[in-house]
Amino acid sequence: GHETSASALAWMMIYLAHYPEHWEALCEEARAVDEIPSTPEALAECPLAEGLFREAVRMRPPVYAESRRTTETIVLDGREVAAGTLVHMPLTRLSRDPTVYPRPERFEPQRWFQRDRKITPIETNQFGGGHHFCLGYHLAVLEGTQLAIAAAKILGAAGLRPVLRPDRLPRTVFMPLAHPPARTRIHFERRR
Repeated sequence: GHETSASALAWMMIYLAHYPEHWEALCEEARAVDEIPSTPEALAECPLAEGLFREAVRMRPPVYAESRRTTETIVLDGREVAAGTLVHMPLTRLSRDPTVYPRPERFEPQRWFQRDRKITPIETNQFGGGHHFCLGYHLAVLEGTQLAIAAAKILGAAGLRPVLRPDRLPRTVFMPLAHPPARTRIHFERRR
């Protein structure tokens, strides 16, 4: 999970550098809290910091596609897909679905504020789903919020702010994540 977290945190800082109005608002939020949040309950005091992280992950999901093999024949978008077929789901497309996210191409951390309902699985698709949901999801949200508040407290107190040069968002570089083959198995033996 360190590569995905690092990517999400880097994008959050890039967006803060690109949108100085969010940086200023984040510094205000950081000054209003006594300390960096260390519990899920403390996140409630930092809605902008949490929204910044969630929005960065929505806009630039570190894992941009998921694959699953069908276990039975299914119909997908009007087409029959045979059992055993590998199906790819583009998380970047799901993360910009206008029926879920109004103005999906805009970076709007406030879309995560004052929610009157739980966040839905489609809104957390960047962390997987079902049996494949990221075990570190809550930790990632907490550490994203912590980084935002810590950066604003420390850099803001020093009179510094992030700046993006040149002032345009960089393109995403897609690199597959390294992992062992799915059929890899490990067993344990006693030492001799």
